[in-house]
Amino acid sequence: MISYYYRISILQPIMATNLTGNYQIKEIESPSGIFFNHLTKIKTTNSKWKLSVYVNLTTYDDNFEQIKKFQKETVKHCLKIAKNTEIVPVEHLVIWSYLCEQFNTTTTSYIHDIEKTRQQINYAVSRNERYRRGLINGIGRLSKTLFGICSDEDYEFFDKKISEISEKQIRVIHDMQQQTRIVQSTVHDVDKEMVKIQQSETAIVNNINKLQNTANRADKRINEMEVRQIMNEQTEELNVLLTQHSFQTHNLVAIVNTAQVGHMHSSIISATNFLAELQQVRIQLDSRENFTKLMKMSNFQVIRVADTLIFIIAIPIVDTREYRLYKSIPLPIKQKKSVYALIQPTNKYLAMSEDNVYSIFIDDIELSKCIHMQEYYICSNTQTHYIQETDNCEAKLFSSQDRDVIPKACEIKVTRIQKLVIHKLDNENVWLYTAEQPATINIVCARGEPVLQTLKNTGTISLTYPCHAITKEYELTPTRSIVTKTSYDFIPRVNITAIMKQYYTSRIEDDFPKLNNSYNPDFHSLANNAKQLDLLLKSQVDNSGEYVTVSNITYVTIGIGIGILVLIIVISKISFSLYKQNKMSMNYIKALINTKSVDDIQCVEIK
Repeated sequence: MISYYYRISILQPIMATNLTGNYQIKEIESPSGIFFNHLTKIKTTNSKWKLSVYVNLTTYDDNFEQIKKFQKETVKHCLKIAKNTEIVPVEHLVIWSYLCEQFNTTTTSYIHDIEKTRQQINYAVSRNERYRRGLINGIGRLSKTLFGICSDEDYEFFDKKISEISEKQIRVIHDMQQQTRIVQSTVHDVDKEMVKIQQSETAIVNNINKLQNTANRADKRINEMEVRQIMNEQTEELNVLLTQHSFQTHNLVAIVNTAQVGHMHSSIISATNFLAELQQVRIQLDSRENFTKLMKMSNFQVIRVADTLIFIIAIPIVDTREYRLYKSIPLPIKQKKSVYALIQPTNKYLAMSEDNVYSIFIDDIELSKCIHMQEYYICSNTQTHYIQETDNCEAKLFSSQDRDVIPKACEIKVTRIQKLVIHKLDNENVWLYTAEQPATINIVCARGEPVLQTLKNTGTISLTYPCHAITKEYELTPTRSIVTKTSYDFIPRVNITAIMKQYYTSRIEDDFPKLNNSYNPDFHSLANNAKQLDLLLKSQVDNSGEYVTVSNITYVTIGIGIGILVLIIVISKISFSLYKQNKMSMNYIKALINTKSVDDIQCVEIK
């Protein structure tokens, strides 16, 4: 199998009008009718490994409920002491009551602020939603997708596995069949809070017990200084916990907000732990990509199942086969004055395997769904075609070995061009052009005088920044961000002109001036407005058949007319001959009468 590849700088045998470093104008001599612009590489994937990290929101609930319990118990015993004991003098009793009230006001204000923030969290994750019985069954009633797309099967799978982790009291489940690794993770700042609560819990409980014992004493006289010290310690400990929990609540808001825009908050799992877990997945993937690329190629989902937030990182398992991605561009080739032929692409993008055995057809929507890496795209759910079995025009052109035969699947179109048409190539400072008449292009660079060049036939214009070019119809401005291209474009070695010569007839040539002569901003628009050669030929055949039918009718009519005329002439001659004979007979009788006697006549009559 033979394939022909060309760099933009060496397209076929060409005539270069200029070879300076700032610009280059070349004429394409290959009359193929189509141009394949190489964009990048494509890799395919049909499965993924999933790394899931989940956080149970009930941890926050338990911590908060414990703090509120401490606050209520402290206030209750403090007020009971003020009510049941004898504090002398009386003004000390007032001060003591104020001390209890101040503690209650301060801590309650903190608690209310935290509860308002928690309501925002509950609203964001829909924890407070209530559904009518029967409307939603099973896990759907307890689940919600915060970011990405998740199926009911995914909800059920994660709910089951998380319950299994809880029951077995383990941290990780590695499911080979589902290609999923699930990791239990408590926010590390919450871990610190739990340690702080555990450290303070003993002191808080002891203080509550002391207050309770004091309030229940039979002896109503108390050690006021001792009780004040207990209350001061309790106030300090609870304020520390409330401050810490308030911070954690706002941190949870940040976690939920980042989840809703498709990110995992840094407090969910430490960088060290995350890399360790990702390494386990990487081993299963047998991937040589670094962690940065693995994260870039991954899809991210966030779901809530019951009171659990689940962060799912889906890493595609990339197939080893690589494809070259081309953009198919119709290339108008001049046939005669103002008349051009081209091949209409059936697909906007074509991906070819390195051995030209397999192909993938892609459109804009499908390409937009692919993961764009720096060096290549990763596309999922693609349909691979074996070139020998496919009936696609572009794929067949890659394997075509006959210069004078264009695959039957290709749609040849004919159009009329009277003005310069320029087409910009993607991701390059290169333009395709076609010029019916020689067109002047003015090239201006940052330093140096403007240069006038002439564009002829079909070719390419290459510019480097900061040069730009101006024609009567266009202004060409290169960009800085274009990376130097080292890959190859492709021009099939087929001759559309040789094919067109087979169809040249006087009637088709007469119809060429009727082709669309509208303005076309690029080659795709040009092809869309062109006429299909098959339809053009069919139209000529139909018109020819109609002409033949009309002619036959005319000939028959004339024939009948001539026949009738001949018949009339024959009848006239016969009538004239009979008339002449009859006249001669009458003359003969008259002459006979004049020469015979009456007796003879009578005798004749008797006879």
